[in-house]
Amino acid sequence: MNKKVIVLDLDGTTLDSFESINKKNVEVINKLKETEHIVCIATGRPFRSSKKYYNLLGLDTMIANFNGTHIIHPFDEDFDDVLLTIDVKALNKVMSTDVVRNNIENAFCEYADEIYLHKADPEFHQFLLIEEKDTPIVHIDLAKLDVNPNSMIIKVDEEYVHDIMDELAKYDEFGFRRWTSEGFTGFIEIFNKVHSKATALEYISKYYNVPIEDFIAIGDEENDIEMVKHAGTGVCVQNASPKLKAVADIILDKINKEGAVGHFLEEYFNL
Repeated sequence: MNKKVIVLDLDGTTLDSFESINKKNVEVINKLKETEHIVCIATGRPFRSSKKYYNLLGLDTMIANFNGTHIIHPFDEDFDDVLLTIDVKALNKVMSTDVVRNNIENAFCEYADEIYLHKADPEFHQFLLIEEKDTPIVHIDLAKLDVNPNSMIIKVDEEYVHDIMDELAKYDEFGFRRWTSEGFTGFIEIFNKVHSKATALEYISKYYNVPIEDFIAIGDEENDIEMVKHAGTGVCVQNASPKLKAVADIILDKINKEGAVGHFLEEYFNL
């Protein structure tokens, strides 16, 4: 078998829940690391909240955050961090519109490890995924932000989700999607529509000199579509969104909470 690169999504795929990882996945990935194959993470999370799982899995490889727009290698000092951003001028315009200003509960942008929070609200901090106390938070009206961010999240009252999505649809400078995870349906993510987790696969492929056809990408949500389509073998867990299932080469018979990733990799690599 050729050397493979396995790229794993975290939430809804490798993780059991928002804050726990399936033991089967840890067990199998630890076995897989003893082979010539390479395991990487590609997640929508920032590095500060994915680092825990990166360390728990004992990885020493590249990791892609913000859906492929912030790519780093924690163990290679010579690797230049990749930062792919959204045009802040377009975001300024969005945040200046009446429909957005009057109906959002809060919003934040991120660039690498920096957070730009629209409204100061201690209760909102739970959504910022802050693991370390020294994470910098800048309180600023996002209509006046002057930094091109990696991503932006808007929290909206359910009643106004579609109104705001209609407004966002007027802009060609970025893409957007509504989160569908339980407890997060009032969230809309704004992202760089040119780059995705598939972009991360290209950087990883070049770094490790492994062709894309020897990549296995595993995910569960719409932000995994590009990488699952792009990889040589695209896989989704049983709890995946219908849109991801439609493009996956392999649909697993187990959900994330059943250790779908671990069971699949164990069988695929005969571990």
